[in-house]
Amino acid sequence: MTLKNTSEVKPTTIHADTQGQSYPVFAIAHLLGIDLMPRIRNWKDLLFFRPSRTAQYEHIDALFGEAGRNVIDWRLIETHFRDLMRVIVSIREGAISSVLLLRRLRSGSRRNATYTAFREVGKVIRTVQLLRYLSDAPLRARDIADVVRELQAEGRPVDPLDLAQVSPYLTEHIKRFGEYSIHELGITPDDYDARLDVDFSVLGDDDKAAAA
Repeated sequence: MTLKNTSEVKPTTIHADTQGQSYPVFAIAHLLGIDLMPRIRNWKDLLFFRPSRTAQYEHIDALFGEAGRNVIDWRLIETHFRDLMRVIVSIREGAISSVLLLRRLRSGSRRNATYTAFREVGKVIRTVQLLRYLSDAPLRARDIADVVRELQAEGRPVDPLDLAQVSPYLTEHIKRFGEYSIHELGITPDDYDARLDVDFSVLGDDDKAAAA
């Protein structure tokens, strides 16, 4: 969407939800000059990657897991860097969409060296972004409201109808467990009356005649 943007506003930072923070997406965004800033949940499950097996950090080393593990494969990135840039140029020139590219690269991804290289670059960029987020309090506090104030300060009109469409957490239309009415919970139901003013005896006679 950013690449097809024809408005005067040229965003360089893109916010996304948790699903928007995969390694290849981080890599493609970075190589396109876009600062990807997704909202990420479950931080305890995320991996931080070391630049080398010997790299250690005095206060935050636990974030990177066991020593010597989660290490960036710089040789892989260097070997396929030209391929990565060819792909990025193709995206920027509109020869292929990033969505189609990811779909193609993901097919048989373990055997696709270019996809693996994109993932490796993404590991670098995401680790850097996570460290930025942890160390930069103003960055953590950044919100859509700040952008609105900047636009207003520039004299740009802000339509509330437009603003309502870019809320970072739209949930009004989502009903995960269906819709239930609870306003009748306090009403005591009448006793159930199973009696019906119907003569069912004829059913027995019919059954006897059919059996004969």
